[in-house]
Amino acid sequence: MSIIGKIEELNSLTSEIKSLRKRISFLNKQKKDVESYICNYIKNENPHGLKYNNVTLKTESSIKRNRKRKNDQQKDAEHVLRSYGISDPETVLRNVLNARRGSETESEKLIIKKKK
Repeated sequence: MSIIGKIEELNSLTSEIKSLRKRISFLNKQKKDVESYICNYIKNENPHGLKYNNVTLKTESSIKRNRKRKNDQQKDAEHVLRSYGISDPETVLRNVLNARRGSETESEKLIIKKKK
């Protein structure tokens, strides 16, 4: 197969992945809505749960944490380090975060720019 065929295949795969991501996003939103509806029904009508086709459905409260923005995470981590008496929390935090990362390896990446 020629390089032009491979480029066309790459474009086709990219567009298919894009459309599938949109579809998955829609399905996840729909799933969340249906789960919310079922939870509200169980909470209001059957607090002990439901049984359907050898499956038991119950509601259970759980604690979730909202994600912080990266800037807020960094500020809060520096505040914690300061509270423990570390004199230069920015450098310590940067070193800790770099230690958690994997080692660097060189790789090639294809850059695609569309003509205008």
